[in-house]
Amino acid sequence: MNNAPSSNPDSIRPVRVQRHKVDWEASDLDLADLTAQRAMSLAPQIATGCWFLNPRYTVSSPTPTAEFFRTMLKLRSTWLRTCRQILGNSGQRHSARQVVTKGRLGAILSIDPIAVPSLPSDPSLPSVPIADLPDDQRREAIEAGQIAKMLAYSGTLFIDGNPVPPRTWQARADELLKRSLGPGIVQDLRQDAGSLETSRRGREPIRDPRPNKKPNRTRVTEG
Repeated sequence: MNNAPSSNPDSIRPVRVQRHKVDWEASDLDLADLTAQRAMSLAPQIATGCWFLNPRYTVSSPTPTAEFFRTMLKLRSTWLRTCRQILGNSGQRHSARQVVTKGRLGAILSIDPIAVPSLPSDPSLPSVPIADLPDDQRREAIEAGQIAKMLAYSGTLFIDGNPVPPRTWQARADELLKRSLGPGIVQDLRQDAGSLETSRRGREPIRDPRPNKKPNRTRVTEG
């Protein structure tokens, strides 16, 4: 009897999923902050391997395999679908604008605390005045809004401690998934998240982000 280890990489690289509770009735619910706080609490673990986080799920794997991306995309879509069901399409769009506004406000105030009196304090406002900012500060504020939106909705991916821009990981996911699923299935996995995809340039160390049937090797635990 041959007891040699399997040569299939996926057989020794399990994907783990943890499901987290989201209290939609909480008056101070901050979806972006839920993800950001978890990312900081997991910083030592996130320093190695692949980690995808959104308010509802944490998905992890030692390496970026097809199974990891398949699970990640499925749960990404599940979370976005939950948001639409609870908030409604217009409610989700309004909430996303609030998240972006709050992210931009945080960035502006961290750059220039003196700006506090001249900026709106209510994050429910549809926009933040950034047109008069210097180019570098305006870019930082816009990026902070995009990061906040990812934390709250489309999710954030870390590989070996580095946040990976969506366009980068989507290209890698497509490459891996097309080999095992075919392009049509890949498109189905991604379509629910299309309207909320954002882009981010560059990588940086972990910091506070506020921003043939095979056996099923995905382990799910409830947080």
